[in-house]
Amino acid sequence: MDTIPLVHASLGKQELAAVEEVFSSDWTAGQGPRGKALERELVKRYGVGDAVALSSCAAALHLSLLALGVEPGDEVIVADYTFPAPAHAARYVGAVPVFADVRADTGTVDPQAVADLVGPRTAGVIAVDTVGLPADYAELKSITERHGLFLIEDAACAVGATYQGRPAGALAPVACLSFHGRKGITSGEGGALLTADPALAADARLRSSFGIGSIFDKARVIGLPIPEFTEIGFNYKLSDIAAAILQVQLGRIEELLDRRRVVAARYAELLTDEELVTLPHVPDDRTHAWQSYLVTLDPSVDRAGVAADLRARGIGCGHGTWASHLQPVYQTKQSCPVSADLFQRQLAIPMHAELTVGQAERVAETLHGALRSHARPRLRPAAKLPVEDRREDAGRGGMNGGQPTSDRIMQLISGYWATGILGTAASHSLFTHLEDGATTADQLATRAEISHRGVQALLDGLVSVGLVELHDGHYRNTAEASAFLVEGRPTCLSGFAKVKMGHMAALAGLPDVVRAGGPLTDAVVEVADNPHWEELVQALAAQSVPVAKIAADTLRLAEAGEISILDIGGGSGIYSAIWLALNPAARSTQLDWAPINAIARRLLAERGVADRVSYVDGDLHTTDFGTSAHDIAVYSNIAHQEGPEDNVAIFAKIRSALAPGGTFVISDYVVDDDRGGPPFPLTFAAEMLLKSRHGSTWRRADYHAWLTKSGFEEISFQPTPSPTTLIFAR
Repeated sequence: MDTIPLVHASLGKQELAAVEEVFSSDWTAGQGPRGKALERELVKRYGVGDAVALSSCAAALHLSLLALGVEPGDEVIVADYTFPAPAHAARYVGAVPVFADVRADTGTVDPQAVADLVGPRTAGVIAVDTVGLPADYAELKSITERHGLFLIEDAACAVGATYQGRPAGALAPVACLSFHGRKGITSGEGGALLTADPALAADARLRSSFGIGSIFDKARVIGLPIPEFTEIGFNYKLSDIAAAILQVQLGRIEELLDRRRVVAARYAELLTDEELVTLPHVPDDRTHAWQSYLVTLDPSVDRAGVAADLRARGIGCGHGTWASHLQPVYQTKQSCPVSADLFQRQLAIPMHAELTVGQAERVAETLHGALRSHARPRLRPAAKLPVEDRREDAGRGGMNGGQPTSDRIMQLISGYWATGILGTAASHSLFTHLEDGATTADQLATRAEISHRGVQALLDGLVSVGLVELHDGHYRNTAEASAFLVEGRPTCLSGFAKVKMGHMAALAGLPDVVRAGGPLTDAVVEVADNPHWEELVQALAAQSVPVAKIAADTLRLAEAGEISILDIGGGSGIYSAIWLALNPAARSTQLDWAPINAIARRLLAERGVADRVSYVDGDLHTTDFGTSAHDIAVYSNIAHQEGPEDNVAIFAKIRSALAPGGTFVISDYVVDDDRGGPPFPLTFAAEMLLKSRHGSTWRRADYHAWLTKSGFEEISFQPTPSPTTLIFAR
């Protein structure tokens, strides 16, 4: 059986002929005539100020940080999902690598994650063109320029790729290339530093040769000049043998890339209907160099089993790349849940320019079979099934063989246990302990200081609702739990889970509330002296974090300059906190009851933006909002507590408070016009019946009618990856 290797270099007679020429010359070492010629060709191809041929991309990263003046104790933000050369380079110079999570769809560094990590010690950012796909450089440049940081492009995998029409390697002021054996072009090992700044290149070139410059050049000076060591340099030179090979390979880039594109296209055709994998995503504004072809396996698939099957049939495969923050050398407490999830689930299948279409077809066929052999039955917890789903699928929706069963009804009747299990696990910090490396019931019982029997019951329940996974006797958070239930993260909902567990007793009164059409006692969510505000306000903030960031991106707040924000019923002040952090020139006014504003003052001070926030204590129904005073007004999770007439009145006051051209942003749980979905806002309507006098979850048509009646003309709705919908009105 013929083997199909994971990687294979495309080297042949042209490269051999170039090597023979170097062997016949009087110089085979580094910084000789072939190296200089290669540097000139790189400058021409990439349109940069200078290029330095080096022994590796890691060397280029190291020299870049030295030339940029990075000092011990500085922080360098690095893309997390990658071979950890960027983090290593930061450590080489005594800096602290700070790991930024990545986009789930592309695996490239998430610009918002980068922005969130910028601090007083941040010196710069190293972005990575992940396995050949360029990162989001427009956004990254905006962030680094705004904060006065350097930006380095690690284009190790991306020779031949493009972003917005420009080649990878020319997308940042400094870029680093790799010519390792699995790259698009190769000399076995090698790298290059590309930069717009010739002075930076000169610094790197000097340090790459022990700090004495080119021996080849010195040897051609008349007389006997003695080199002087002016820097503590390194031996990072690229040999002229390797440079000669790369001169040939540079001329073959399009040929070799075209072959990889054909394979990638065939894989996409063969695997597009495979429900157990997600294929690589390439945004419209960039092209992929296809250094690697990574598929993301469904969580139900045993990756190790699939890999064993492929290798047993002579097909090479690999794990993808690394979640750098998980490597023990860094000893970091940071968490990058998306990167960690990709690290667990991605699989590299053969990709190189020597791969034939027939071989790609054999890979895909074998992969299909291996996936079926190693896919566990997928859990379908009741919490994830919409109530209205009545399809007569075998074994689903309370049906079996076309006959109804009681299974789903029993799950719904016992649904309060899901709330109890989640709230109790959050109370004992189980998700945080799992994230920190406790993976067995014994370890978790010790960390949480609870009984073994108790922790096992919680783990069983968390597995049943799909928040924890069990693999080979070890437990781990799902990506969902890692992102939203680990303490210390801005999006952590553990506090909210604990609050909701405390509300369970109130459900016993729901039948009487339904009969009466509203609460039988004071609706405490609508009064200023609610004793639960301290706990509730902070718990609610976490669910608003991602939505506030989406709204900021939509409004381009980071680039808006001096603006005034009116935060109505602002609660914790989370919208003001996030928006002011993105825009140092913005100011905000929060209007809320005095006890809540007192909480917001403390929280905004902790976030370092308190000096740009003013407060108005009062009730939003009776307090004056001002006239034409604000550029943006935000009304988050308030409309569902109000009735139609009150919302219209408040919207009209907001319209008057906005300056001409100002934008009104509503963030709330919105249901479809036919009240057929989505599930969470529909369920939440019952909570508003129980806890408010006139509230509900309102339809899109309701908001549109109220906003139009209040004088707004341009109205748009934007779904988010959470239960919340954003509404923009002008």
